[in-house]
Amino acid sequence: MNTKLSGLTLGFAIATLAASPALAGGDVIYQGIKDPHAAAVPVPAPIPVELYDPEYYVRLDVGGAFLAGGVDEVGTPNDIRDAGSIEAIESGGIGFGRYITPSIRAEFTVDLYTKADLGESSPNTFGVSLQGAGNLDALGATTVDTRTYSVTRLEQIEFEQDLGLVSFYYDIKNHSRFTPYLGAGLGVTYRQLTRTATETATCLDTVNTDTSVGGIDEGYHGAPPAAYTPYCGATPSNLPGDVPTFVRDDKVKRWDIAAAAMAGFSFEVADNVLWDTGYRLVWQNNTLSSALPSLSGISKVELEDTIQHQIRTGIRLNIN
Repeated sequence: MNTKLSGLTLGFAIATLAASPALAGGDVIYQGIKDPHAAAVPVPAPIPVELYDPEYYVRLDVGGAFLAGGVDEVGTPNDIRDAGSIEAIESGGIGFGRYITPSIRAEFTVDLYTKADLGESSPNTFGVSLQGAGNLDALGATTVDTRTYSVTRLEQIEFEQDLGLVSFYYDIKNHSRFTPYLGAGLGVTYRQLTRTATETATCLDTVNTDTSVGGIDEGYHGAPPAAYTPYCGATPSNLPGDVPTFVRDDKVKRWDIAAAAMAGFSFEVADNVLWDTGYRLVWQNNTLSSALPSLSGISKVELEDTIQHQIRTGIRLNIN
């Protein structure tokens, strides 16, 4: 009886060892109690998964730009819109960037803009006087003719621009999805100024300096008691009468230097997807100048060194 019990105990111990699970690190799993020396199956150790920060990104933006002064017209009393009355210039942009460090990144962007209307939507009316040599007076001196006009002029002035910048940003990390940043950029701007002027002049009267009889203009209105009648006919000075409507146009375009300063924030809406919104102050070098004739002389519109306030918002997509 004791012999049978001892045999059962030994068999149970062997079966228990055979059924024990293998341990990691090269321990063996026995295939059965009949062959304790069967080939072992190793269990591999866990392999760590490395996580990489993104190295590059692309961005897509929309926004608006607001001119801050620099628009002027000289040569006529014609009105030009001041900067505060010019509507926002809409923009769309695309860019490519690289993370130099976790906090510093470099970026190249190109922004295209819609046209800005700088002219008034309604015509302007103003007075103009022209002078020329008239007849000889009773003493043989040359008189002076002065002819006055009412001038109506409509200016259509459009401003266009494109902007390319290389910029550097510093991201202010704070261990959250919200990341403020500061930046600065330098690049080039392409600007174009297009003008179309429509002008009509109506003669109002002509006077002459010959006042030898009673101090009355005798050149074209006769001596008293003749009625005073406005005169717009021929003169020795060949001053024009009514000037029919004429249209003149001009287009000026050039490349110049641009610089910018930026501030904004990004918000991580998903893995490697950031919503980016910021303010950009843009300076554009040099003056755009367009000159067109007018009955009053030369009308010159100048768009000087300009400052623009720009707001942009869009998406940044990180690339691993």
